[in-house]
Amino acid sequence: MPAWEYMTWTIYDDGSGQESVRLIDGKPHSGEDGLSAALSRAGAESWELVGTHAIREGWARYVFMRPKRGA
Repeated sequence: MPAWEYMTWTIYDDGSGQESVRLIDGKPHSGEDGLSAALSRAGAESWELVGTHAIREGWARYVFMRPKRGA
């Protein structure tokens, strides 16, 4: 049975189409490069987006998983 590791992002959308990652696993993240670039980097690191949900207006949580390395 494969082992998995998980990562969460807290995303902010300021209403102008400028979405950014503000927290990764609950820790502050600058989010300067925007959501699209961040998603591309996560995919290159084998992270797969497996769920999203709204937290409150303008905020959402993204959940990622990938096979645990060395497992």
